[in-house]
Amino acid sequence: MPAIDRFAIRRSLLAGSRLAHQECARGELDIAVMMSGNLERVKGIEPSS
Repeated sequence: MPAIDRFAIRRSLLAGSRLAHQECARGELDIAVMMSGNLERVKGIEPSS
């Protein structure tokens, strides 16, 4: 088995964060981001209560 490419994983995660930011800008929430609890950090806003 090939070794895990941590940099590739990181790149895909960062790309996913950017995509989620674009989706949120259109009012469509990325379910994966919501589940991971990173929505506020991705959008750069305070968590809503």
